Amino acid sequence: MKIKKGVIKSKCNACGAKPTLDNNHKLATYIIKNPPKDVREISDKDKEANDQKKKEIEKKKKKKKDKKSKKKADAKLYVELDKEIDDLRTLFKTFEG
Repeated sequence: MKIKKGVIKSKCNACGAKPTLDNNHKLATYIIKNPPKDVREISDKDKEANDQKKKEIEKKKKKKKDKKSKKKADAKLYVELDKEIDDLRTLFKTFEG
């Protein structure tokens, strides 16, 4: 939709027709007084919002990945500690016996 010289022009997305709209309607006077924002401005804002959402999603994924890796590291540590405890038990049994 474009406004030139007080006349509202639009374009049909289906067939490509470019009719002028009736300027006697109340909605037409409102549109002329408050023209729509430039499409580029709107798309830039949408891009910024999408970029922010993507960053938030990536942060959440990274946190989940960090939690998983931490759990794996903790599990490995527990396995190593269990092995050391078993080694110490066998060592004590040899001294007792």
